[in-house]
Amino acid sequence: MTVLGLLSLIGRILFLYTLGVVCLQALRRRDPSRFDIVPLILLLGVWLLPWGPFPLPLALRHTLMALLPLSTLLIVRHFRIVPTQVPILGWLVPTLVVVGAVVWGLQVMDVTRWAIPTYLGLGVGAVTFVLASEALRAEGVQNRRIGFAAAAMAILLTSFLASTVARFAPVSVRIAAFSLNVTLATTANFFLFLAFAPPRFVVARWRRAHQASYLAAMAEREPEERGLTAAQDLLDAARRCVGGGLIVVARPRMDGSERLVIRACSERELVGNSFVCDDLLARVYDHAVPASGRAQDCGPLGSLLARYGRFVLVAPIRASART
Repeated sequence: MTVLGLLSLIGRILFLYTLGVVCLQALRRRDPSRFDIVPLILLLGVWLLPWGPFPLPLALRHTLMALLPLSTLLIVRHFRIVPTQVPILGWLVPTLVVVGAVVWGLQVMDVTRWAIPTYLGLGVGAVTFVLASEALRAEGVQNRRIGFAAAAMAILLTSFLASTVARFAPVSVRIAAFSLNVTLATTANFFLFLAFAPPRFVVARWRRAHQASYLAAMAEREPEERGLTAAQDLLDAARRCVGGGLIVVARPRMDGSERLVIRACSERELVGNSFVCDDLLARVYDHAVPASGRAQDCGPLGSLLARYGRFVLVAPIRASART
């Protein structure tokens, strides 16, 4: 077996393992965020895996590849606000490919042969930028996993651009580009594996490293300083341990008040806003027991939270006998 053959085999094994783990986790946890990862991995298989003696029809392959940026938005919307117009555009392009193939036949492929690469380059490039910026903003394990996902998308984009340019090059350059693409595809599969299906011992090591750095930073502060920055410290701890599209640390305006004030938030412009403690928030506040639910279960705050995600995790802040 040649080196390229070995790399290709390793890439396939990593991809199939990642796909299996993602599907298994989605079935076990039944979490919408897990289900949203499945179509992304499946569509990446169209891009990454060679189909050998069973090549996909060109129209179907172009349609599936056109769905890739749209499927990536399913991941992005869990931590960023996605404008309504963007998914509409994402559905429009693959729909036009299918309709064109049915109405005008395979002649439409002469158009999509250039339209789809352009659309993919722009779409995947934009998603890569969003993932990279989120990786820089996130902390803890989430930072690592989103960073690996961004790296995988960047490598795929590089491979795609290299193969597109190689079409106009001599045969020797095409052969070199093929070898490069095999290496890049294997690397992308490895990063996808670390992003979506990392082994438990790897995740545990990441968590221990971040926990140690966090505790070391806390130990360097004086007690008075820690008291002044308690809300921000809670925000940092939640960001490292849980992650999420939006993290809010809120306390009552005064003892016994039903109105909470946002003391720290991952979106700085929301700091200082107040809201009534109602529904799910009231249950957590009264019983001092963490709970999860939908964003709309959080009373007046639900409309704001719904912009950043569909599900929320609410935990009480306990200090002695007070919440």
